[in-house]
Amino acid sequence: MDMAKVNLRRQSLFRRVFPLSLILWLVLSACWFSAPQTPTPEQPATASLSATPLPPSATPSATLGILPVWGAYPPPSLPPARPIPTPYSPLPLPQGTKVYVLLGVDRDYPHVGRTDAILILLFNSQNRRASLLSVPPNLFVYLPGFTMQRLNIAYAQGGFEMLSLALAYNFGLRPEKYLLAHKDDFAQFIDDLGGLTITLEQDEPDLCEGLKAGRQHLDGEMALCYVRSRTLTDEHSRSLRHLQVARLIFERMAQGGNLVRLPDLFDIYRKRVETNLSLAELLDLVPLALELAAPGRVGLFTFDAQDVEPWDLSEAGGLPVLLPRPERLPQVLEAAVTFLNTPAPPSVLVTTYVVQATTSPTPSRTPTATLTQTRTATRVRTSTPTRPTRTPTRTRTPTRTRTPTRTLTPSVTQTPTVTLTPTETETPTETLTPTESPTPTETETPTVTETP
Repeated sequence: MDMAKVNLRRQSLFRRVFPLSLILWLVLSACWFSAPQTPTPEQPATASLSATPLPPSATPSATLGILPVWGAYPPPSLPPARPIPTPYSPLPLPQGTKVYVLLGVDRDYPHVGRTDAILILLFNSQNRRASLLSVPPNLFVYLPGFTMQRLNIAYAQGGFEMLSLALAYNFGLRPEKYLLAHKDDFAQFIDDLGGLTITLEQDEPDLCEGLKAGRQHLDGEMALCYVRSRTLTDEHSRSLRHLQVARLIFERMAQGGNLVRLPDLFDIYRKRVETNLSLAELLDLVPLALELAAPGRVGLFTFDAQDVEPWDLSEAGGLPVLLPRPERLPQVLEAAVTFLNTPAPPSVLVTTYVVQATTSPTPSRTPTATLTQTRTATRVRTSTPTRPTRTPTRTRTPTRTRTPTRTLTPSVTQTPTVTLTPTETETPTETLTPTESPTPTETETPTVTETP
């Protein structure tokens, strides 16, 4: 009887305690599963440039809501030799500002090489100003979708798309148009312009087999040598020469009405120069080019030695490169953008350049100064009636006639002798010759001979 009561008490207690225990376990389980997990620190990247792709785990899961350091840009496909920096914020540009990039490769057409000349062009048509920024080609930066590498291989690795993303990621400027020229095309273009004249402040014995101070005229090959020569530690001087030659080419095209040659030059080089600019877009920029040709309207900018630091890449199987200093980079970029904000003052030279372009022998399209060549051929047929004229011509012509004569002479012997004696007679002859134009001339020549 006592055991039965004990069992009943145990069953009653279990019915009371079990639901409470089950509820408590569910609550604790929910709290444990929903607690945030401590992320595992990433292992530092090794200084290797091997072609081993990154494992899938390197890309953070979207379900966690955590963006990687490269943000919305394409992730790297190779392990980086250095930690990937964060992307540069887009620069605030004045309204109507366009961003182009001008490239020069170290190979002849049609080979794809490294872009050893990288010039970012910013221009604003409202303020009539432009900024030209020369970027060191061996800057070691992140190439979206690839890895940390030199900027000059971006075009060869992924075309204009990778290059434009690299400029946007590292400098906050994404160009919409580009133009790329090979070595031989650059030299030929300089020759087509008649060469360039530069001014050197001092002798350059190590530059292109020696250049003297003062004014020097460069043909295509010499100009190519001038912009390409450099030492491993003197990238800044080469960037300055890039800006100098680019400015001279622009001035040569804008002055003297040379912009009217733009359609012909485009037709010559369009199959060799790589660009996404059309001839119509270039012609639309002619009025702005004439405005920018005035002094002080194009600002030239580059990276000084204080803006970059060398980094030895030999441990990773490469040559020394340059790293942009994060604390100095905003000063360089903001200086180029600030130059566009101030409207340019009027210039009398602009009127001169416009007159030179509009008075060129080649016809021009006005008032937009878009110049086109027009040739018209006109054929005129003229018929002049001619009335034939009959003109008689009287000619007096002497005629000599030889006529044999028979003479009968009686002799004493009664023998007749016949002697033939030639006789010459001069007889005047009159000839009536009618002349008719434009028909052939008819001539009637009657001859009358009297012989006694």
